[in-house]
Amino acid sequence: MKNSYLNPACEPKLIFLRTFLTGFLLVFSLTALGKNVKYLTLSEAIAIGMSKSTEAKLLLEEEQRLQSKKYQYLNRKRKYEVSASASNYKNEVADSQDLEANTASETQQVILSFKQTFENGFYWKISRTQRTTKYIESDDPDVTFSKNLLSLSLPFYGKSANKLKISNKKEEIVLEGEFEKLNHGKITLQTTIAKAYLKLFLSREYYKNAKQHSLLIDKKLKRKQSATSQVTEFETRDVQLESLKLKQDLAIKKVQFQTDFNKLALILDRLDFDLSPVLEPLPTEEFSLEEMRQTYHKRSVDLNKLREAKQTKTMDLRSSQIAKRPDISIGGYTGETEENSESGNNTGLTLSITYNFAGGESQKVSVYQHELAKLELSIQQITKMLDQQAEEDFLKLQSARQMVGIHQDIYLLNKEQYSLSQNRFRIGQLNQDDVVDTEIKMMKSRILAVKKHVETWLLFLQILEKTDKNISFAESIQ
Repeated sequence: MKNSYLNPACEPKLIFLRTFLTGFLLVFSLTALGKNVKYLTLSEAIAIGMSKSTEAKLLLEEEQRLQSKKYQYLNRKRKYEVSASASNYKNEVADSQDLEANTASETQQVILSFKQTFENGFYWKISRTQRTTKYIESDDPDVTFSKNLLSLSLPFYGKSANKLKISNKKEEIVLEGEFEKLNHGKITLQTTIAKAYLKLFLSREYYKNAKQHSLLIDKKLKRKQSATSQVTEFETRDVQLESLKLKQDLAIKKVQFQTDFNKLALILDRLDFDLSPVLEPLPTEEFSLEEMRQTYHKRSVDLNKLREAKQTKTMDLRSSQIAKRPDISIGGYTGETEENSESGNNTGLTLSITYNFAGGESQKVSVYQHELAKLELSIQQITKMLDQQAEEDFLKLQSARQMVGIHQDIYLLNKEQYSLSQNRFRIGQLNQDDVVDTEIKMMKSRILAVKKHVETWLLFLQILEKTDKNISFAESIQ
């Protein structure tokens, strides 16, 4: 009975017992990490992190700030000006326009106005002036004066016709850049959470695999030690050395597992979780090479900065070119005046032509053109580099997807081989060590398949960071 592990009749019971103990120890070790453990899938972890993490809250605050800034910008596209002024002044002696009065006076005046300016430079303005003059130490009656005036102006050539439009366009470019940066921050956070989850998933699988491997070799060592009549001392020590190496590897993988757990817990701001035993399949959506190129161009932070600088500089160039032209605008006014019960109307048209002879704009135009040429060259260089990255990532992703399938097939074949070895053991064709060796081979192929799956996920996330797409999940399969 000392060599009962060679007895086929005893093997089913041993396999069942080993499987039960292994499963119990794994569940116990993982559950011991926290109380009320909840299994989280990758998609659930991302959803939690995107809503409750500190980084997500900061992004929400930034989005609210930008929405407020956008609202203010849209209001400023139609510029409103409301003004009011009041004055009160005295003349101790007659002023130069009232030489004959030869008396002191006190004047109170109020002016109210409203002006609206549109993006094309057109504005309309309405104003009311109310003035009362009282003569001090005189029997002369008070003089009241009021004036209501509506004025319009439409610049149709030159700087005034484009000033507000160019200014708004530059502000719009900056605002779009800030929103683009915010969206990039959201995608980066999403992929950061996913990467932390995947690294933890892989380190957990390594830890579980190492623990099971160590357990199998320990049992193998006990069998060797109990069968001294049939096993040489050299074989026993060889297994003993392997057991020690596996324990060392297990300790390292346990530390790595706990480290990766803490990283994800910090992001999610919670400790009461464990990962789902099954990792979501890779998204089925495929990227075409041309689509990857376009999205890489669209989402490149460096390229977007250069584009923003180019657009802004183009606006500056246009402003300087327009400034070399004369300003021409037409307008008109109509109003009503009343002074001491006598009223009158006045209406007129205006034509304004101004030209800046001081110059200096030609030099600015030359500088802006030179800077635009440099920006265009930089844009071409980065675009070429992004095209190369897109092509490399496209080929890597295609290859990685194929490798996932290949290693999955290898694992299934090893799993079938393990099942066959169990059957052969039952009929006495193999001993228990042979079955264990086959099981270890199956475990190694499984962990390699998991590794390739996770690595492909990480590559997919790396590509998503350079595109405008969010992570989409296929239905999980066991």
